[in-house]
Amino acid sequence: PVVATRVGALPEVLGDAAAWAEPSDPDSLAAAITSLLDDPTLVASLLTEGRRRVESHDWSASADAMASLYSAVVDAR
Repeated sequence: PVVATRVGALPEVLGDAAAWAEPSDPDSLAAAITSLLDDPTLVASLLTEGRRRVESHDWSASADAMASLYSAVVDAR
């Protein structure tokens, strides 16, 4: 599992696959880590979502999405 802060593109990249902490807040980071240590159901959920996100962002899926986009642009002309 991942513990991250909602900065930059991390929210878009990680989505529901991370435990979130507030930037520059050590107590928030500690709470997020503790939640992972204390909640095996949360860990399982984050792992499942992480795997799903990886599968949807692999090179093959990205290539298919780009090909569809290019086809749509060409068809619209």
